Amino acid sequence: MIKDTPLFFEDISSALQSIIPSLTEWEVAHPEGRSVVLVAGPTGVGKTTFAKSAQDSDTTLLSLDRYFIPGVQPPGQPVNWSGPDVLDSALIVSDVAAMLRMPLGTKYSVPVYDLRKSERVGYENLELKRRLVVEGVYALRFLSKFETPFRIYIGALLSTLKKRKIERDVRERGLTKAEVTRRFFENVIPAIQQHVLPQRTIATHVVSNERCGEFILAQE
Repeated sequence: MIKDTPLFFEDISSALQSIIPSLTEWEVAHPEGRSVVLVAGPTGVGKTTFAKSAQDSDTTLLSLDRYFIPGVQPPGQPVNWSGPDVLDSALIVSDVAAMLRMPLGTKYSVPVYDLRKSERVGYENLELKRRLVVEGVYALRFLSKFETPFRIYIGALLSTLKKRKIERDVRERGLTKAEVTRRFFENVIPAIQQHVLPQRTIATHVVSNERCGEFILAQE
């Protein structure tokens, strides 16, 4: 059952201090069950950091960055990498359903996507464990059919997101600051407003990754 009013946290640290004990308690109360944690939010907000912090030794961590569609970029034409259509949502749902259905200890093959090359470069086996943590911009949107009391939405101010995205994409993806900035205003902000932010309505926990208590995402 999705909460009518999600729990709100002013920072990631306080969210983890509340969620991790609740997650452990749920797992103790459901010894035969598989716990699922979904972590969604805009690019650069800290989803991966949060997801890794929600790991223990019995966790499988799945990033939806693995599921960009190969060949989505036509030759010589730009692609809006911020929208939901560049991800293979059908494969995401199929893989998560299979991972929850298969026995613990099974090795399950998932795609490997090279963000610098913009292509799928192979597959990797993940060992299926008791806790499945799935993180991605559209984790709540794509995986809403899976019942879980741990649907996390993380947000931050647009100015914070822009700064983090520039730092990360220049460092990890080989883009120029000018290119990242252009994409942020042309693609990222509209995607946040149209597709990402509405996921808050199905979240059980909403987290602001800001030092201040203010939580305004699309009104700067």
